[in-house]
Amino acid sequence: MPDKELAQQLFHFLIKTKKFAKKKFVLPPQCPLTETQFKTLIILKKNPHITLGGLSAELNVSSSSLSIMLNKLVEDGWVERIYTKTDRRLTFFKLTPKGEHFVKTLIEEKIEGLRNDLKILSEKEKKELISSLETLEKIFAKL
Repeated sequence: MPDKELAQQLFHFLIKTKKFAKKKFVLPPQCPLTETQFKTLIILKKNPHITLGGLSAELNVSSSSLSIMLNKLVEDGWVERIYTKTDRRLTFFKLTPKGEHFVKTLIEEKIEGLRNDLKILSEKEKKELISSLETLEKIFAKL
């Protein structure tokens, strides 16, 4: 398959994947967070002590707009700032227990929903899906 055709197929696959993810990860109506705030909490769960710059790179947003959002998350008790003793300008962010609990609960709900979705697949299809996901992860790590 020529590279251009493969690139087009990958492009359309990524669009479909994004639509699927958006549909599966819609926040409940009573959720007190925006989608971007929730993504921020998920990244903080994976990276417990991350700087503003690191978080900005992960979310692909400017440090200035992220700083405003983090101030709100700190005010609301979801996130806390950790200052280093050696350099007060260097600030790390991490989830508070409230933020940890919220993210853990919501992730568990989403995983349970996906688990229910997977029930329609045969064992063979589940094995194929696992293999395909592992392959995609390896390939995406190279791109």
